[in-house]
Amino acid sequence: MDINEYISSGILEAYVLGALTEEERRDVEAKVTAHPELAVELEAIENAMQHFVEEHAIAPPAHLQNQIWEAIEAAQPAAASTSNTETPTEPKGADVYTIAHQSPRQLHPWRWLWAAAVIVLTGSLLFNFYLMNERNALREEQVAMRQEMDTMKQQHEALAATMQQYSHEKEMMADPSMKSVVMHTMQEGHPMVATVYWSPNKGEGYVSIQKLPAPPTGMQYQLWVMKDNKPVDMGMISNDVVAKSGMEKVQKPMTGTAQAFAITLEKAGGSPTPSMDKVYVMGKIPA
Repeated sequence: MDINEYISSGILEAYVLGALTEEERRDVEAKVTAHPELAVELEAIENAMQHFVEEHAIAPPAHLQNQIWEAIEAAQPAAASTSNTETPTEPKGADVYTIAHQSPRQLHPWRWLWAAAVIVLTGSLLFNFYLMNERNALREEQVAMRQEMDTMKQQHEALAATMQQYSHEKEMMADPSMKSVVMHTMQEGHPMVATVYWSPNKGEGYVSIQKLPAPPTGMQYQLWVMKDNKPVDMGMISNDVVAKSGMEKVQKPMTGTAQAFAITLEKAGGSPTPSMDKVYVMGKIPA
């Protein structure tokens, strides 16, 4: 059991006020017996309520005594039926003095204790409710800030990747031995484009995705090069690169002469031969 949570629930205040059912009272008493810290807290609540009553006791108005006697006399049966001349018996002097000098707290101490306890309990509940709302609001602000920071981080990473791609492409374009092969759509009505940067001298290249639809589940794009009019597998293209319109190094080296590059949609992992009805983009290699 979480002691702090149990204390902040307000059940101990309700116990002191007598606002619990018999079963709830027995449960509280069992927990207080089992946990000394609850006994200390319960005693502190009782002392606080008693202190509140004593500090905020209100002296009765001066005319209250007369009103009390008038109410008592009004409640007594009329004596006129037995004797019109009989004088009502008044309290003895000592009794009048005792009653007159008793405070309302002495006459009805439980009423004042109950009122004070209700005030204390209400204040405690309102304060706990305020703290709970403040904690929830703070938690929501932290979640919103965390989400905003995550979004900013993702945007920063995407921007950094884009800048790196542009820088890499700029360096490759500056290489006089590098050939740029733009592959355009082969699917009518579906504009798509990708580019292969190929260095015949180094036998390596990069494929850059400008616009390709995300492949369906279980499918992946595959790069091909046409050599002597025969398709040669150049490796798979990462789905993540396609999603980010990024660039990656061609998986397999290629030397010698070639006529064109193409990209097809195949089952994940690739195919030994291209699906000719799934050729998405193709581009001729300049002489």
